[in-house]
Amino acid sequence: MTDHTVDCTDQAWTEALTTVKSEITKADTKSGHILTLDGLLVAALSLMSKQSTGAALVLAAAGAAALAVSVLLALLVIRPRLGAPGGTHDRASFVYWATASPDEIATGMREDRRKARLKILSKIALRKMHIQRLAGDAAFVATVLTAVAALLSH
Repeated sequence: MTDHTVDCTDQAWTEALTTVKSEITKADTKSGHILTLDGLLVAALSLMSKQSTGAALVLAAAGAAALAVSVLLALLVIRPRLGAPGGTHDRASFVYWATASPDEIATGMREDRRKARLKILSKIALRKMHIQRLAGDAAFVATVLTAVAALLSH
């Protein structure tokens, strides 16, 4: 009896790495969209700031605070992760390659580092997604508060 099973491990590693890299790119892109929305909210707040009084002013101020939180969180998503001071020793990232000697790079290339790379990239993607979700929530709150403040000021 012949075993006809095919080992798809190599393809699975490649697909997993591609998927995680794609998720990181999507998170960065979506955070760019959140920053664009935040810019529009800044414009809206600045236009209505002269007309706002009472409750509208309080809501606009709260919207501005939520907006600041959204901007800071979105910037954290797109901020590059460069590892700990002094470099990283994971032997699986460009940060390591930038600080390693040519011989260390050559040695590292002989090893299959996909497991380590997938772990590192997955942590980065998950962190970005968590922070991006918070940035989106803050942008949502800022949008609602700004819209209500605009309605009250007219």
